[in-house]
Amino acid sequence: MALPTTVLAAAGLGGHHPPYKSSGGAFYAVARKDADEVEVYKASDPTDAWTLTDTADSPVHVGTILGFATVQDGDVIHMVAWSSAAYEYYTFNMATDQWVVDQAIETPANAPTFPWASIAVRSDGDVVVVYAGDTDSVMGGTKERVDVNIRT
Repeated sequence: MALPTTVLAAAGLGGHHPPYKSSGGAFYAVARKDADEVEVYKASDPTDAWTLTDTADSPVHVGTILGFATVQDGDVIHMVAWSSAAYEYYTFNMATDQWVVDQAIETPANAPTFPWASIAVRSDGDVVVVYAGDTDSVMGGTKERVDVNIRT
């Protein structure tokens, strides 16, 4: 059964963030609030009203968010958000409806031309973030690094 859904997105905002279902049966969706914040919405029935959760602790990103990616592991939504200034890692606990982690991953010295990131959780619980790192000059040309951050 397809659920009626409306998706609003800012032009040029990259990332992947589907709705998630918690172990308690509630549904959660992550969205960009404004230029530097993400927020989480909750619904007990995805065809009904969605309400904003834990606005007091929602993370504030360094720079304008260009995109973000999310992945669910149990009752935790792991996410990475990126701007031209920084990459940051956040977690939201669906069991408690609270933001838990707000940590910087990297602030590239020479920002990448096209910032991007992807996030995954391994079976052992490690969180792996792969992203565009610093831009370097190599043999007379400009090259962009691919960096990795592993949280154990």
